[in-house]
Amino acid sequence: GIDYVKYCPLGIDIDVFPIDGQPNDIKKFKRQNDRMRFLGHLMTIYTRPASNRKLLSNIANFFVKMIPYRFFCIIAKKISQEYSFGETDYVGYISHFDVDRYRNRHKLEVFKDRIQVKFEDSYFWAPIGYQEYLTNLYGDYMQLPPVEKRVTHHCNSAYWK
Repeated sequence: GIDYVKYCPLGIDIDVFPIDGQPNDIKKFKRQNDRMRFLGHLMTIYTRPASNRKLLSNIANFFVKMIPYRFFCIIAKKISQEYSFGETDYVGYISHFDVDRYRNRHKLEVFKDRIQVKFEDSYFWAPIGYQEYLTNLYGDYMQLPPVEKRVTHHCNSAYWK
């Protein structure tokens, strides 16, 4: 295989999540997320190579790959932008890969304004409700997880030179 770290140094991951409007009705919110999750499964099938072991998986793989990948991206964008930011009382990131996808639902007020927060020697803009946002997603985000749970969620490796 190709040593991607050697030929393409990756640096540090920074996640950027678009924040879209979400329906006020919780059932509509869950349906919207479930549609995005299903689309995510199709996108995963698209990127997965065929397997020698699972006939049904290979059949799904064959039919999904008959559709251009860009089509899935267009549908994902359409689902996530069904509600405009500020049109409803709730906002968040609608993900096709998030395991606990129902937690990414926040009151609009969390993102209505911004404040500057200090990080080490610099100041950065953050949503005015960043503490509520982080608590919704991670619980007590200021508490380090146990050592055995301090693992990456990314598939690439980064090394300090």
